[in-house]
Amino acid sequence: MIKNTYRHDIDGLRGLAVLFVLAYHSQVSPYFEGGYIGVDIFFVISGYLIFSLIYNETASNQFSLLLFYERRARRIIPALIILIFCLIPFVYFYFLPQDIIKFSKSLISVLFFFSNYFFYFASLDYFNQFNLLEPLLHTWSLSIEEQFYVFFPILIIFLFKHNNKRLKFYLIFFFIVAFCVSNIQTFYDNNLAFYSLHTRIWELTFGAILRIFEINLSEKNKKDFLSKIFKVFGFFLIAISFFIFEKQTFHPSFLTLVPIFGTGLIIIFSNNQHFITRILSNKFLTEIGKISYSLYLWHFAIFAIHRHINLTDGEILKKIFLVIFIFLISWLSHQLIEKNFRDQKKVSRKKFFLFLIFSYIIIFLFCAYVLIKNGKVNALNTAIHEAKILKINDNNECKIHINEKNFFNSNIFLNRVEDCKKKYPKMIVIIGDSHGENLFNAATHYLQSKFIIGLNIKGCRFYERTDINCHQSKSLEFIKNNRRLISAVFFKSKSSYLLTDESKGAHPSNPKYRKLPIIKENIDGELEYLSKVSNFIDKVFYFGPHVEPNILINRNIFNRIKERKLKNFENKDLNILDKELKLLFNNKKVKYISLMQLINYNSDIDFYVDGKFTYTDTDHWSNFGEVYFGSRIFEHPKLSIY
Repeated sequence: MIKNTYRHDIDGLRGLAVLFVLAYHSQVSPYFEGGYIGVDIFFVISGYLIFSLIYNETASNQFSLLLFYERRARRIIPALIILIFCLIPFVYFYFLPQDIIKFSKSLISVLFFFSNYFFYFASLDYFNQFNLLEPLLHTWSLSIEEQFYVFFPILIIFLFKHNNKRLKFYLIFFFIVAFCVSNIQTFYDNNLAFYSLHTRIWELTFGAILRIFEINLSEKNKKDFLSKIFKVFGFFLIAISFFIFEKQTFHPSFLTLVPIFGTGLIIIFSNNQHFITRILSNKFLTEIGKISYSLYLWHFAIFAIHRHINLTDGEILKKIFLVIFIFLISWLSHQLIEKNFRDQKKVSRKKFFLFLIFSYIIIFLFCAYVLIKNGKVNALNTAIHEAKILKINDNNECKIHINEKNFFNSNIFLNRVEDCKKKYPKMIVIIGDSHGENLFNAATHYLQSKFIIGLNIKGCRFYERTDINCHQSKSLEFIKNNRRLISAVFFKSKSSYLLTDESKGAHPSNPKYRKLPIIKENIDGELEYLSKVSNFIDKVFYFGPHVEPNILINRNIFNRIKERKLKNFENKDLNILDKELKLLFNNKKVKYISLMQLINYNSDIDFYVDGKFTYTDTDHWSNFGEVYFGSRIFEHPKLSIY
């Protein structure tokens, strides 16, 4: 029998591992990218401890599979459920419909411990920073451990009874096969390899093998000079992995052996006199190790909440308080939840299973409600969601839009154009960038009896003399070829690009940094292009700037709406640009349309109308906004341009 004794250094190693993970998820420094190896250290420790427990109880005929599962459930599930109950109100009030649907589906996978495969099939890359918004993404590792706990004891019991003396060789063989499978899987599908049990089980098995080899290692062996060197080398392997591993590292693979062997050397050559053991056994690390499970649960979820609603506003002091709060709530979770539920005298089996049943029912009812309502459980969040949905009004008939540079190569586009030429004597062509798309959608809603073609590509600047990735020359060619059939050409692009970039290239697309003076060269470039268009078409209209609110559409926006502070964020320099463009286009063949004048935007009444947003981001109209503002443009009595 293997003697089980409490080891402070293993708790310290747990503490170190969870600090690694916390450092990685905090994203405070690129030097901490290797922090995710903390999970691999956890896997080795879990394999080491679980095998020891199963082996001891099996050898003494005391092992009960059902009791083992109950103990694992008491260890893992209660704290997880409390976290979920705390997350649900936040998700209800702050998540958009598509996000709350995803969260609800993930909840089911978390409760049945297959979230690792759920996140894989949802195509969530663990290393993509945008996926750090998922509050339960980190539960993938819990699912792997629970899946391991389901079958591993059955395997050990079978091997123990079959041939106990050869158990070590069976596990080594299993480790080698699983390790090879992991490397092959990582090569072909790195994301599946990262999330899967079959590519991680070699790490857990390695922990079990460590425990077997430790039996034959005497205390004297642990104290000899070579053992001391091994311990230091193991610590070095872990440390260098933390600083050298990065998101692009081939992992899990043969490279993962570095932190895995490092962990193994520390565990197997432990002795109380060695300074590495004393470091890992210090009060700070061991106390963190004791709360490591709760700390692992809570830190990621709180970081995700922070990323959604910006709890700190970038202030250092608030960030420090946030970290303190994470440690405090983790400690409370350990003291009040973990300890009590693991003690059968405090929480009987009956009470424990009643807690599980009622908790699962409540969570399932929440998930069902969300899915039935298609995520639209909160009116304010639904309004934000609808503002962010942008659809091009291409009706598959004679309102045709294409956002490809080489649209002459699209037979579908060309055939549709030819079919519509037979139905309509004239067409209107709208060219530009993403703001041109906004104008196209507005025009198609109000000019329903017209044949309209939209040639707009996001990010294309018509003042640029070259169009390597854009469609200026192709659009001009299309206009030239169809000049007898085109009644008017509308031009609309993002006008803030005609202002100077105060960020000096750091934030070129952010309208907040676009200020006076006007870049005359850019205006001249657009005029030069449109003058070429006017050589073929009599009616060419330049649609000037519209108000760019410079406000992100999120839950925080409602406070600003109530306080009537939206106007403070508008780029007032666009009003000056509008006046300058009016003067510049005076007596030009290209006619200027002042959207500032036609729309006459008032942020207090025009930004949020009847529970709907007119903008989708800092400067683009929402689909509702296209209709709302389009009425002022195309139904204005002074506008006779068709």
